[in-house]
Amino acid sequence: MRDEELVRDQLLHTLIAGRDTTAATIAILSSFRIVRNPDILARLRKEIADVPTEGHITCEMIATLPYLCCCLNETLRLYPQLPVNVRFAVKTTLLPRGGGADGQSPVLVPKGTGVGWSTYHLHRLESIDGEDARVYRPETWEDGELIKKTGLGGYVDFNAGPRVCLGKNFALMELSYAMIRILQAFPNWRLPPGVPNLPVGEEVQDLSVILFPGEGIKVLLN
Repeated sequence: MRDEELVRDQLLHTLIAGRDTTAATIAILSSFRIVRNPDILARLRKEIADVPTEGHITCEMIATLPYLCCCLNETLRLYPQLPVNVRFAVKTTLLPRGGGADGQSPVLVPKGTGVGWSTYHLHRLESIDGEDARVYRPETWEDGELIKKTGLGGYVDFNAGPRVCLGKNFALMELSYAMIRILQAFPNWRLPPGVPNLPVGEEVQDLSVILFPGEGIKVLLN
């Protein structure tokens, strides 16, 4: 690539897309879920016990931490970093369902039509994820159980298919690295006095372009 403006724009896009979203996901995972679930914290600490505290963390090391991956996927399911999204039809097409009073009739989408959806809402639908769709349950990602049940269309935090986010693997690697180092540095986590242990959906959330904890990160670490 020799176009300096294009290189600059791509680097800027990587920094913007990979900084705030990563920070927000770590904040949510830490303050909303890990600190409120001692069993999850204990299992994560046990899983990363053999990861060296100094030197590099390699891709091969991260690949041996399946439960951490499950926790990240479940966090992004319930708290997607693009809570709403939109695309424009490049050609006229017919969606197989979504229209009519029952939502099961075809829908005509003319070329140029904007199609918006709420990933936040989609990931919490009981019709897709079951009765416990609003429960934080990392173990359902083990052995691909959740994807088998919902299909790729049921989990679109990074979009899906040929338009999947190019930074998906980078983001998951970055999140894994950061969480490993945080857990190694601070093995003991607890809620501050007076902070309630709220279930999924009752936390204060700041939903804008991305999703942040609405009242900051309330976690005591040592």
